[in-house]
Amino acid sequence: MNPRTDHEDEIDIRKTKNLTGIGCLLAVVLPILLLPFIIGWLFFRTGETTLEISSSPHDVHTIEVVKVDEFPDPVIDIRYGDQVMTKTKIPDEIKIDWESDQKATVTLIKGDRKQTIPIIFD
Repeated sequence: MNPRTDHEDEIDIRKTKNLTGIGCLLAVVLPILLLPFIIGWLFFRTGETTLEISSSPHDVHTIEVVKVDEFPDPVIDIRYGDQVMTKTKIPDEIKIDWESDQKATVTLIKGDRKQTIPIIFD
């Protein structure tokens, strides 16, 4: 076995210091670089929650009411056929009444306010 020389010990000490310095630098710089991405993901992610789905009497058409979590406030999408109608107020209650396979009425109730939306399929 060869005994270690002072020169080899100095080289090992320098390597250890360099690796420690690189590790500390990464521990500080990496979170700073990732922080904008994390904040952006938290604020700008969108999620959807289905509030109501209703099919026409003979299952020809479907109306879907979905809450879309957008930044800064969620909205309501009323989806029917290939169309989407967006409303900004989140209702307390949703009713969908079908007159026929081609006609329906969506009623959005918030407190004492009531909004009816006629839906006609082509």
